[in-house]
Parts: sequence; C-alpha cells; structure tokens
Amino acid sequence: MVQDPTTKHPLSVQDVAVFHQESTADRPAKLVIAEKDDMVFVAEEDILYIEGNGSYSNIVIKDGRKFIVSKNIKAVSENIQGLQFMRTHKSYLVNLDHVKKYVKTDGGGLLMPDKKLLPISRDKISEVMKYFKKTFIFLQ
Repeated sequence: MVQDPTTKHPLSVQDVAVFHQESTADRPAKLVIAEKDDMVFVAEEDILYIEGNGSYSNIVIKDGRKFIVSKNIKAVSENIQGLQFMRTHKSYLVNLDHVKKYVKTDGGGLLMPDKKLLPISRDKISEVMKYFKKTFIFLQ
C-alpha cells in the first residue's frame, strides 16, 4: 500500500496523487506520481507540459508517457519549481525549454515535441517572448 508522504494516510487503489521531491544543487527536482500499484519518479526537466482538465491534470513527459493525476493544474503548478515552467494558458503549464516552435499565426501557439500545438493566452504572449529573449539567442 502506497502512503501519502504528507499525511501518512494510505492511498486507495483508485487514488492518484502528485508529490514533490525538492531539488538540491546535485539532484534535480522530481515529481513522485503515485499510481495504483507503484510510484513513478519524474524529473521536472523531463516534463513537456501539464494540461489541466477540470479537477484532473495530464502530465506529458518527453518519452511519450502521459499521467493523469487527481489534482487540478493550479495544485500541480504549485509543486513545480523550475523557472522554465510557465502558465501560458488557463489550461496549460509548459516547460518552455522543450518548445520546438513558436507559431505566430491564428493567435499564436507553442509546438511541442509530441506535435501538439499548445495555445497561448493573449495576455501571456509578451511574458513568453520575454523568457525566450532572455534564454535563447535570436538569429534573423
């Protein structure tokens, strides 16, 4: 039986939860995703994006796996430490280091390695561009 490390209560077979292991200088932060029969450790840098879906969130990682967790996107985002993560839309928390392309047409979007085009809210475009300009070298 898997226990919730914060409350020490056992998780039922149906429970799915996200717990955070803090990073240190020599160890990156990891999320611990408790599933039915096991716990999966996912490094923050391996997360492509998190998609909110009501009171659930879908965590998509770079090896193609997807995890559904029973926490809304706000609760999951409070457990993410990385500065490269940005809430680009009410339904998306994106690891901007994995963006393959910024699409300017049709309101803008971020093309991810899994070929999904994630929307960007109009009020977030300048914040996303500020991160890109600070982090990457622009060639024209």
